[in-house]
Amino acid sequence: MKRLFLLLFLSSTIIADFTSSDYLGDWKIIDIKDEFGDPTGKKELNINVEGQYSSRVLDNSKLYVSFFWNGEEDSWPRFYLNSGLSSIKLGYYQNRGRIKDIGNELACKYKDSSGEVRRIHLYDDYPPRQTGKDDGNFYLRKSVKGFWVKPDESLKMIKQSIRKGDEIKFSCKDTVSDYSFRINFEYFENALLKVGKKA
Repeated sequence: MKRLFLLLFLSSTIIADFTSSDYLGDWKIIDIKDEFGDPTGKKELNINVEGQYSSRVLDNSKLYVSFFWNGEEDSWPRFYLNSGLSSIKLGYYQNRGRIKDIGNELACKYKDSSGEVRRIHLYDDYPPRQTGKDDGNFYLRKSVKGFWVKPDESLKMIKQSIRKGDEIKFSCKDTVSDYSFRINFEYFENALLKVGKKA
């Protein structure tokens, strides 16, 4: 009887840990710093995952993906893609001594837990009103001359899936490489509470 009681107690404790608002799953809370490295008092949500990419010279190489979002409705998530040696950038590639422009977007498909597949683009853009150096991120929304372009339905849908805590699979490509990764957004509401916001 004592063993049964202990087993039930431990089981309920483990379940409570995973359902309490303190459990974040894969989410991390990032303190945003200014250009001098000082804390701004603002926070951001982050998930880091591994995926794969293939190109004309590499096959199934490891891809590191960082996802960032502050969770606000009027802001847009961003992705940082890294090969382990350098960040994935588009802009141009060199072929036989000639530099070719390949644009600034990754054409992507994503599939959520419902099995529905939708198309989006990730834009290798400067954020609006930012001058100077490229920040190395891909944005879910395009900026033109310092202003965000109006989002389409697919962008609204992916934000809804993130808010629901869905797992999303991404398959993206440019003219020379293919990229694939999945992100589990479960416990988004818990993470949002940690940065002082409500879903």
